[in-house]
Amino acid sequence: GQAGPGGGPTGSWHAEPAGGVERAVAAGTGAVSAASLNPAVRDDGACAAIEATIALHRGDRELAAEWFTVAAYAFTGKHDLRDVAEALVGVVASTDDPATRARALRWLDEVCRKGGITLMPHERELIADVTDQD
Repeated sequence: GQAGPGGGPTGSWHAEPAGGVERAVAAGTGAVSAASLNPAVRDDGACAAIEATIALHRGDRELAAEWFTVAAYAFTGKHDLRDVAEALVGVVASTDDPATRARALRWLDEVCRKGGITLMPHERELIADVTDQD
């Protein structure tokens, strides 16, 4: 797909009311259910990334994937593309859904190419650990 503002793919990923990020992305709509999450942080990428990290450390991979996706959207067009890339690594590492992972990997590839970003060794390991399972 083509990259939209800030490196996000156009068309396939857009904000919509509640429904669950992983289910929507897996269904091909790419809808972010930020409205169903904490409204105080839905537009704050740093807070969403922290929520994602906490959820991941608690073992709630589905919620972590949702928060990492929210963080990626919040960072898109507002921050350095490195922030978007880090959030997308989180989506890839935390989702159990192969379709969600594939879409996030494609977006991550676009962001890395556009921003001249090389993932850190630990990020490559996180991605390799889960993509080897597919």
